Amino acid sequence: MLLLDGSDHARAEQLAQCIIEGFQPPVRIGQYECYVSPSIGVAISDGRHSASDLLKQVDLALYAAKDAGRNCTVFYNEALSDAAAGRRALEQALRRALDRDEFVLHYQAQVNAQGEPEVMEALLRWNSPERGLVPPGEFIPVLEESGMIIEATRWVVREACRQACRWHAMGHPLRIAINLSPLDFRQADLAGSLLAILAEEGASPDMLELEITESALLEADEHVQQTLGRLKAAGLPLLLDDFGTGYASLTYLQRFRFDGIKIDREFVSGLPDSEQSVALVRGILTMASHLGLHVVAEGVENERQAAFLRLNGCPSLQGFHYARPQPAAQCRLQLNGRPVNLQLPLDG
Repeated sequence: MLLLDGSDHARAEQLAQCIIEGFQPPVRIGQYECYVSPSIGVAISDGRHSASDLLKQVDLALYAAKDAGRNCTVFYNEALSDAAAGRRALEQALRRALDRDEFVLHYQAQVNAQGEPEVMEALLRWNSPERGLVPPGEFIPVLEESGMIIEATRWVVREACRQACRWHAMGHPLRIAINLSPLDFRQADLAGSLLAILAEEGASPDMLELEITESALLEADEHVQQTLGRLKAAGLPLLLDDFGTGYASLTYLQRFRFDGIKIDREFVSGLPDSEQSVALVRGILTMASHLGLHVVAEGVENERQAAFLRLNGCPSLQGFHYARPQPAAQCRLQLNGRPVNLQLPLDG
């Protein structure tokens, strides 16, 4: 939308607010009511920038509005350009990291009621030569938004296969859990790609399990259903991650043949004092038992939480109470029969 000469910041803000308010009522499409959450970016010309520059500025403001949670207006400022430049630099560094093999895997144990590790969740870490271990919250969103997450996932699967084979050769028959990004499902043949890597590395499908969030299933078309069906038919266990945090968890359990669920840390954190958390977790465990689903509770940080979950029949527990994510070499204490709630040091 182009405002004519004489329009100022206040006028632009007023018009943007009118647009947002205009989208508040639902839009009826057939029998459905759809809600629209507009994001508005604004750039005001000072007479010194070209039309091309203004379009770039308003685009930066628009993306900032989307990142802010939608239903809002963001005006362009120089900080947005600085942030965009920093983001481009980070994206370039990540492309180099993929080429130079700077990524590593850390593993966090999922233990049974006796505290014995049964599954190790593989978590991607970036060991930057300049910055050391970079927090995953800084680089994984960039991998996803740039599309590099697809290549990163292939690397994770290959490295996890190799590590699983090493552990099996040492007498530790562990599975490794791998998180799939929603973008991974946009590949034409995700299942074929993953199964080819397993074959190349000599790993059997039951050495891995795949964790899938609801966000990956929001566009669960026939392609996604076929992909999940093929992976499950090949023998790869499928778990619905962050169970209960979305709007359609039960629908997905009915629609897809998941082998298990992971109770989100949001529910575990309130145990055992929050009556609401207690009721929700007990309900999830009862439902899962009736459906024959394995359950992993994540975010277990103290013995009171662990004791409640064990008492109520939760078969697998994961969290800092047992172990922090750490390199494979540091997992030996857990795998050689030592207690797993030693609070081992976190690398990076």
